[in-house]
Amino acid sequence: MNRRLILPITLTSMSLAMLGENVYALEKHYIKATPQTCVTTAPRCEVELSLSWQGAPADRYCLEIATTEPKRICDIPNRAHQFQLSLAVASDVMIYLVRQQDFKRVAQVAIEVQRHSLNQKRRKVAWSIF
Repeated sequence: MNRRLILPITLTSMSLAMLGENVYALEKHYIKATPQTCVTTAPRCEVELSLSWQGAPADRYCLEIATTEPKRICDIPNRAHQFQLSLAVASDVMIYLVRQQDFKRVAQVAIEVQRHSLNQKRRKVAWSIF
């Protein structure tokens, strides 16, 4: 009698575990960029980005760079999941992972531009109160 109960419970729990992993794998999309911050003193920030991502194995992906002049890069090898990108931007930019079949954005990463001015030497005053 115990074997009759154990077998269906075991099969059901194994099926649910396998189904849960497959659903999780299908919904898991991400994109990462290194570095995520560009620091500059110039009007435009120039940076060499290393992008990596994960998506469904059967799908092909494009990268969409949302700048003042949007650009979509779709000639990426299907199994690459990595891409080197040279970027020159004046302000923060979003990079999207886009599914090539329907151009749906499935993941995104932000690249932040930080401006810093060069420190100017402080002028010494010729007189002093103390």
